[in-house]
Amino acid sequence: MPTLSAFIICYKQGHLLGRQLAAFSRQDVQPDEVILIDDASPDNTAELMQRYCESHSNARFIRNQQNMGVIETINIGLRAATGDFVYCAAADDEIQPGFFAAMMEIISAHPECGLAFCDPIWEIAGHAREERYGLAPSSRYFSPDELVALFRALLLRFLPGHCTIWRRAAFVEQGLMRPLLGGVCDSLPMWSVALRYGACYVPRPLALALLSPDTWGQRQGRDRRKVFQDYLALVDALMDDEFADIRPRLRASRILSRNFRALRPLLARGKLFTLLDGIGAARLFLSWFRAELRRMQDTLLGFGPARVAAKADRIAG
Repeated sequence: MPTLSAFIICYKQGHLLGRQLAAFSRQDVQPDEVILIDDASPDNTAELMQRYCESHSNARFIRNQQNMGVIETINIGLRAATGDFVYCAAADDEIQPGFFAAMMEIISAHPECGLAFCDPIWEIAGHAREERYGLAPSSRYFSPDELVALFRALLLRFLPGHCTIWRRAAFVEQGLMRPLLGGVCDSLPMWSVALRYGACYVPRPLALALLSPDTWGQRQGRDRRKVFQDYLALVDALMDDEFADIRPRLRASRILSRNFRALRPLLARGKLFTLLDGIGAARLFLSWFRAELRRMQDTLLGFGPARVAAKADRIAG
């Protein structure tokens, strides 16, 4: 069986960390190593992590001397990991019983895959909601071309990080997480790894993520100027020579048509029809138009930028 490293990153979320640590302890298949990384938290995060390491022989503790931020802390975990495959978890995630067993079973059958993912669970205002992709009746491997077809047919939209185990060499090959990409830093590795090596899918909801206004991803998405800059950097990265091999599949998949925020950066760089075909471009324009109507409606009715629950429902539904 391929080896697995799992790491949990945390910054002043000790009040949530205990739930994730308990979920790790309940797994019937344990990772070969668990790396706990405290990003210089001022709360009891370090104490909780050290206590876990004392009672688990496969665990070790890393504490950043200063706050490095989410992206660089993930990279610290990726550099520290030694397993063939790696799983990155946050303190506000919670893996479900059987997560590692089910994921590593299909990975062992297809070690050539770039990553493996399962159906997600979203926790919104204390209520958990399962999202079923329904891509297959049982666990299976999808080739890069099969993934293109799934994205193109709108059967698959994105692969949530809390549901994904990566082949470490493939992740490192494409350059780890890139701080310049900010809130879309996970898009580049997800697309490049999946479209080069394919992915395994487990049709079970086995990993939960908390959606609230305080999560890192939600905070990143509220700054429209920053989002624009992040997508500009993503478009620039996709046009680098190192990703020339995935651009035809990326274009055929119409992945970039799924998020209206990609429209202005693509137009600004003149790459709309380089990274999207005609139908994908039309979808993106329509998505952008609908989003602008929602934004104007929220402004006129005084709803403001919050609407986290409604946004989460759109994501999950």
